Amino acid sequence: MIKNVKSIKKYRIISVVFIITVLVLLIYKTSAFHKLYDDILFFKFIDIEENTKQKEINKENGTIEYIFDVSYKKTNEKNISLLDTLKKETLIENMLAPGIEGEFNIILMTNLDTKYQIKFNSKNVKPQNLKFKNLETKEIVNNIQDLDLEGTLERNTTKIIPIKWSWNYENTKEGDLQDTIDGKNIKNYEFSINATGEKWR
Repeated sequence: MIKNVKSIKKYRIISVVFIITVLVLLIYKTSAFHKLYDDILFFKFIDIEENTKQKEINKENGTIEYIFDVSYKKTNEKNISLLDTLKKETLIENMLAPGIEGEFNIILMTNLDTKYQIKFNSKNVKPQNLKFKNLETKEIVNNIQDLDLEGTLERNTTKIIPIKWSWNYENTKEGDLQDTIDGKNIKNYEFSINATGEKWR
């Protein structure tokens, strides 16, 4: 009888140890799985961030793209150098001069129904005869600040706004003189793009 009681106690202890061991293994595996899952999410996030950065400097058909998230209450600002956006074949001695032109795309993305607005701010004086054109609306302006870029964007959509600029040769004596002065004094033109978004409907 005593022997049977000892055997039962022994089996109970073995069972308890076995159950505890199984529970510990399950907890460890679950914890390891969550850690692995978190790591995957982390690296996936890093990968998305890196891809976004690459898209900003990637050029398709010679056009550079600037990407903005205009979701609700999002504000983005990027500083732009005109020399970065020009067509290399029109470059003259690595400086601004009559006869050059370029193009860049403004890419807007949002995860909400958004009303967006884009404003430009000059960082220095530009050549007087340099003009900008919104290829979507065909609007042409002398100063980039005068481009009217606002509208609405539905959630989870992307909008591309292509902007072209050009410094054409002037046929008049006055225009040619101004080009000569600007060509000597202005080596580059820089401006900022500020994109904001607010809730729409």
